[in-house]
Amino acid sequence: MRNRTLATVCTALALVPLCLSGCAPAAPAPPAATVTSLPPDPRAVLVAAAELTRQTTSTMTMGRTSLSLLFTATAVVDPAAGDFAVTAEVTADGKVTRWAMTAVNDSAFLRFDDLWDGRWLRMPSADVLTTSGLDIMPNGDPGEIGKLVGQIVEVRREAPGHFSGTLDLTHTSSVALTELPESTAETLRSLPFKAQIDAEGRLTELTLRLSDVDMSLGAVTVAFGDFGATPDITPPAAAEVMDAPKDLTEQLSQLN
Repeated sequence: MRNRTLATVCTALALVPLCLSGCAPAAPAPPAATVTSLPPDPRAVLVAAAELTRQTTSTMTMGRTSLSLLFTATAVVDPAAGDFAVTAEVTADGKVTRWAMTAVNDSAFLRFDDLWDGRWLRMPSADVLTTSGLDIMPNGDPGEIGKLVGQIVEVRREAPGHFSGTLDLTHTSSVALTELPESTAETLRSLPFKAQIDAEGRLTELTLRLSDVDMSLGAVTVAFGDFGATPDITPPAAAEVMDAPKDLTEQLSQLN
């Protein structure tokens, strides 16, 4: 039973790194406001927009919809401090798994609604998040938006605040390029995306159309709002915390 529980946990969490290369929104982002006096280069606009988003606290919604998977998550992030708190739900093969994670003050806590009596599991180190690919804000980059925008191949401004184009996902995908058919690799090198920025020039939404690689992969979006609000990111009460089982942390470290 214990091994089955660990397998269920790791299977659910193993889906997260793929979702974090962009992710379908848990809730729709607000419409992009009209932006004026933009620099002429739309690539520079999006790179600057991603950087502005990284410079402040925000609420981030993530998700992915495909033929076999539904992933939705909402997080509050503090890029400057490197802290975040996220609640998520994964539906795969008809099974729903709900979990939450808090990373604060270099500590990481993980909780499942229906496992370990709902107690928080204290990770031995926040490094587990990085090695497992579960860090939703690696190097202070929420949703890896800065990394993704940095891989733009071409981009055009469709309307004020609205952009579309292609980016090279081979630099952010966990799938080794050499293991893919050439046709798939070429698609990953020019994957379609759409983006929105607000009136202050911050990136509010980035959507990737993974279905262009494989129809079963669906759509992936990450969206931002509530910029500058004070985030509620606090460690769980000591009475609600237990040390994570060693075999679980070992398996998490092998997910990425």
